[in-house]
Amino acid sequence: MQNTKIEISDLDRNYILSSKHLHTTMIHPIITKKAIEILERMPLKTQDDIDFHMRSAELLFNENLYWDAQNTYQRVIVKPKRYAKQAARQRDNRFSNLKKDQQKSALDQVSKAISSDEENAAQAYVLLLNLFRDYKKGVEAFESFGLTYGDLTHDQAYWVAWAFFKTGDPVAANAMFVRILMEDPGHTQSKIGQSYCMTVMGNGDAALDQLRTVESRQPDDLEVLYAIAFVHEKKGRFLEATKVYDRILKISPGNPLAKRLQLRAYADMGAVTYASDRAENELPLDNELKNSLTARSAVNHIRWDESEIAKDILSPLT
Repeated sequence: MQNTKIEISDLDRNYILSSKHLHTTMIHPIITKKAIEILERMPLKTQDDIDFHMRSAELLFNENLYWDAQNTYQRVIVKPKRYAKQAARQRDNRFSNLKKDQQKSALDQVSKAISSDEENAAQAYVLLLNLFRDYKKGVEAFESFGLTYGDLTHDQAYWVAWAFFKTGDPVAANAMFVRILMEDPGHTQSKIGQSYCMTVMGNGDAALDQLRTVESRQPDDLEVLYAIAFVHEKKGRFLEATKVYDRILKISPGNPLAKRLQLRAYADMGAVTYASDRAENELPLDNELKNSLTARSAVNHIRWDESEIAKDILSPLT
């Protein structure tokens, strides 16, 4: 199909919302600046408004207009609070799955917005770094921009808190999770994040109680189940952790992360040979896991004063 630039500057909001041709128009590879400007002026009052913005964010994202897509998601997150979590989850899923070259493009676009002093650009940059799992740079950017909790929406604050946790500062992370939950007691992600902090700070039982409360409302939520397994492992209850991973695998069959973590838990409880055999059969391409299990097996033989066997086990890794 030949690319066509669609001029819609003369369309008013009523036509936009009522036109069945709008999404066909927006799907064209060239989305005009005027279309984005109209989108920015539209209020967010009805379900139609929300649906339109969410669909438009997807279209902008698909056209690699990441800064405009992020802004469109953010308008839904900030104004009609009841749709904030849905919009944040959709945004997070889309951006976190970008490939490396797309991530660079997204960061470049937001960097230009920062250079132009556009509102909320610094917050968007920090958010993207964290969604791309570059937590160290995310924390550094948060601090270098001079941002504080008050500059963030709850969804942005969650990711900053999680970045603090992932970079080894559970105290700072927990403090931010607490502030989110004081303002929004139903912010499930922050409850889960806080449970990780509580666990590594030595309060795993309280963390598990909090997670059980969340689980009672969301029994098939994988994030909750991963957190419960994490608490069990940190408490040394590795068999209980393997049972939680079984639940995850029942909900999400073949989930490679759950399989990997479950086999590590089996190894931690002493069943290294069993874990190694399963890794060879179920995750044959996961060399990092297999090498890790091989090393653990060698350590066990050293403990048993079987140094020659340990050398034989480790020889392929050297």
